[in-house]
Amino acid sequence: MLFQNTIDTSSYMIAGYSIFFGVTIIYLFSLYTRWRNLLRDLETLEELEDK
Repeated sequence: MLFQNTIDTSSYMIAGYSIFFGVTIIYLFSLYTRWRNLLRDLETLEELEDK
């Protein structure tokens, strides 16, 4: 009868999910920013090509 009480680790689970979703949101924002910059670069290159 060593382990009669279960250790409460729900706070670690909540912290883990919070970190995971936080990093995911930052990554998606980074992808969106890079995509927008690529579109801007493409427009600039097309303008230079037309000249």
